[in-house]
Amino acid sequence: MPSWGLEAFAGAGGVDADPTPHLASFQFSAGGGMRFQIVKKLPTLVRLDIGVSREGNIGLYFGVNEAF
Repeated sequence: MPSWGLEAFAGAGGVDADPTPHLASFQFSAGGGMRFQIVKKLPTLVRLDIGVSREGNIGLYFGVNEAF
């Protein structure tokens, strides 16, 4: 029988020529998604995530399996 799951995430990061970190230059995002395991005995997951940045940009992500 298939298995469903829900996930939430938040992240921050930045790229800058100045090696001194500045909090104002960091990009922040948060979101959530669903995980679907087709066969419980196999670790393969299908995932669908949606994320929103502090500026209001929206990203939709689809993938099969996860990095870890």
